[in-house]
Amino acid sequence: MSGLSSIAIKCCDLAAQRGFYEALTGSEFQEVDVGVSGMRCLFGQGWGLTLKLVSGREEQDFEDYPIHQLGLRVEDIEALVKVAQLAGGRAEGQLTRDEGGQVVAGCVRDPDGNTIELQRA
Repeated sequence: MSGLSSIAIKCCDLAAQRGFYEALTGSEFQEVDVGVSGMRCLFGQGWGLTLKLVSGREEQDFEDYPIHQLGLRVEDIEALVKVAQLAGGRAEGQLTRDEGGQVVAGCVRDPDGNTIELQRA
């Protein structure tokens, strides 16, 4: 195996997720017919992957603990946290800094509450 090519995220609020991930990736998500009756899917590119946003989660899926989690390596964690917040997400906890004060890790949640862990590239 040489790496991942895509990841699918089942969404409760597809419109909110679309706006959030378009802001984070800078990619426009397009509706794609995947041949499954009644299922809406949005595909976009981000971080070298095809991101697939799929409708179908229920609000109660998010009670207490969201079960989907992404981990990303990014150059500027603070900038991505700000973009996430402006796009409807929220910061989670404090940013982790190394001894020199550089941010090395952080965490945000998307509009559905899924965790996105951020590590410095």
